[in-house]
Amino acid sequence: LTEELGRAGVPQVYDNRLAAPAMMVWATEEQKKRFLPLINKGEVITWQAFTEPDVGSDAASIKTTAIRDGDDFIVNGTKVFIGGPFPGDYLWTTAVTDPNAPRHQNMGAFYIPTNLPGISYSDMELIVNNGKHFIYYDNVRVPGEYLIGGERDGWRVAQTSLEIEHGAGGNIGEGG
Repeated sequence: LTEELGRAGVPQVYDNRLAAPAMMVWATEEQKKRFLPLINKGEVITWQAFTEPDVGSDAASIKTTAIRDGDDFIVNGTKVFIGGPFPGDYLWTTAVTDPNAPRHQNMGAFYIPTNLPGISYSDMELIVNNGKHFIYYDNVRVPGEYLIGGERDGWRVAQTSLEIEHGAGGNIGEGG
């Protein structure tokens, strides 16, 4: 589908294509019914928010936290190089849910609506202006229904997206 859309000159919303495959594997049936049609029809824009300022390419060293508070999670932290040419409706993000758990077993993956209180942005001044931002989570209350996979499955959930991003799903680029 991606290759055919590229041949037709239809612009792609890259991060949408990264969240959907992970949701197909890890989301509950209710989450699949709720989120996948929106993503697949292009009714929402998803920004992948994995990268952090002081982490580099080591995605397991994230500092953003999502601490359980009843049925919700309180998210705090900063993400960087996030966004694209269109405003985001959701942030596909990872956060440490259990600071005491072993590495790779200490994080969750979340599909967070961008309109929740406590989320703010600042533009990055890059040589090529491609709409990249810093994303700040400041005591963002995220309902548990936005956790994709288990509370400590975030590493594996993120790897599903990263495998697609890094070429395991075939040609992800436009055209072909």
